[in-house]
Amino acid sequence: MKWIGDDIDGNVGPRGAQGEQGEIGPQGDTGPGGAVGPTGPTGAVGPTGDTGPTGPTGETGPTGVAGPTGPTGPTGPTGPTGPTGPTGPTGETGAVGPQGDTGPQGDTGPTGPTGPTGPTGPTGLTGPQGDTGPAGSDATVTAASVKAVLDVGFSNGAVAIGDADDVVTIGNDLVVTNDIVVTGTVDGIDIATDVAANTAKTTDSHFVHDQGTAATTWEIEHSLGKYPSVSVIDSASTMVVGEVTYDDVNNLTIVFTAGFSGKAYLN
Repeated sequence: MKWIGDDIDGNVGPRGAQGEQGEIGPQGDTGPGGAVGPTGPTGAVGPTGDTGPTGPTGETGPTGVAGPTGPTGPTGPTGPTGPTGPTGPTGETGAVGPQGDTGPQGDTGPTGPTGPTGPTGPTGLTGPQGDTGPAGSDATVTAASVKAVLDVGFSNGAVAIGDADDVVTIGNDLVVTNDIVVTGTVDGIDIATDVAANTAKTTDSHFVHDQGTAATTWEIEHSLGKYPSVSVIDSASTMVVGEVTYDDVNNLTIVFTAGFSGKAYLN
């Protein structure tokens, strides 16, 4: 063996028996390095000593610099649509907008069918009797003149032949289809006796009541022996309608809504 540091070169002695391994002594201070001597022959390899205890783990070194970000992967497939959420509450109604302009007038529709004729109204009251016309003059009556008078009279709705002093003679039958009203004396005519049935009339009974004092109720004694028609006019010659009550064949009462004066014509 060669000892380093004693600077002594000796021969290698024989190999002694292996002694027991002594305790590991404290590590001495490292001495200064001596000069390197010549290398001696390599001795036989001694047996491997027991592995010493593992030393403590050293501290973790600093984290290395992060590498560059890799490329973005392809987009995955779209997932299924989720269920529809609940309907939200209805919003408040908006304010009414301004009224639009009036559109043009449409075409007139077709005329509807004519409605049914209404019922006939009641017959009006008989008007007052007119004033007596002037007396006619005497004249010679011939067939031609009678025909002329009748033609004119019928077109006007009335016929007058002669006056109170004239005598009219009819030489053949006289056919009458309505009433005959006679105001004078009738001679030589066979009139049916059924006067009550009004088959003929020999007098024109009428009565005029003069109401000089304004009143709502007019009580009239006419003594006509019948129920006459009644026409009433006020002092301004305006026809007035009242409620007529026939007390009997000779008396009647008229009631009005307002009082006035005038005349009542009974016929």
